[in-house]
Amino acid sequence: MKIAVIGTIVKDRIHYSDGTVVRSLGGLMYSINAFRAVLDENDYLYPVSYVGRDIRDEVFSLFAADNQIRTEGLLSYTGPNNQVDLYYQGGDERTEYSRYPHPPLPYDVLEIILDNAAILVNMISGWDIRFADYRRLRHIYPGTIALDVHSLLLGREGDGRRFFRYNPEVIQWIREADIIQLNEPEFRSIAQNQSDLQFFQQNSCFKEQNILNLTRSHHGSTTVYQEGRHVLRLDQTPPGQIDVVDPIGCGDAFMAGFLIEYLKSQDIHEAAKCANRIAALTGTFRGLPDPVLLQQKLREFSCKQY
Repeated sequence: MKIAVIGTIVKDRIHYSDGTVVRSLGGLMYSINAFRAVLDENDYLYPVSYVGRDIRDEVFSLFAADNQIRTEGLLSYTGPNNQVDLYYQGGDERTEYSRYPHPPLPYDVLEIILDNAAILVNMISGWDIRFADYRRLRHIYPGTIALDVHSLLLGREGDGRRFFRYNPEVIQWIREADIIQLNEPEFRSIAQNQSDLQFFQQNSCFKEQNILNLTRSHHGSTTVYQEGRHVLRLDQTPPGQIDVVDPIGCGDAFMAGFLIEYLKSQDIHEAAKCANRIAALTGTFRGLPDPVLLQQKLREFSCKQY
């Protein structure tokens, strides 16, 4: 099975409230490394992103020995790579600055992934691809499209500071996807006066057979989907006995875990369980998890009762 993941690989500097600063690759790398931890032997991943001149050698060296990663969709960018500074104020509250933004990806790079079983569009920056290209992709691509809303609801100040704001175009993005992921603040912004998740799924912007995942931090997740005329809701609690030290990237890992399990089993319950497991284990690392260590933790945890 081949899966493509579209977004932006960034350089992260994470400033924790205890004064610690962690530098690592981030952004789309959280999705990539989560996939690397759960891919089966005959699975392949096609990341699609610009790669700036200052991280090009590092990124390609990371994938050089991994024959499950196809690098045709990684485009060299002549300028500096997109850099994100995250400042924690305590708990999950943080301030984000995005510097050296890349332009949207060109459509022709998307044409090389049309034979993949699924395409995950992870809007890391919010302008990773143009909506016209996304819609064009939807109209010609017969497989599963998953959308992580992510930064579609973030604006950007002149100094790079990101701020939360309602984006009326987000509904159009959602309507083109088969699997949608958003967190609670994003849902409240998009749904506005519709507080009931099932009502929102059925009446606002979703087609029959679409799946909506709402990630709820340490409360786990809620998945809403249709079976015939019925809108069903699945609340999945996170696995116990896992100490999350850093929530960055947990949502990206959630979508990777959900998507690959659902593609293989078509079982929403198992997909939600897998997604919560890998999301929680991703949070046990500060900064970007090593995919080999993450895979090892997944194997160890799967041997326990859950």
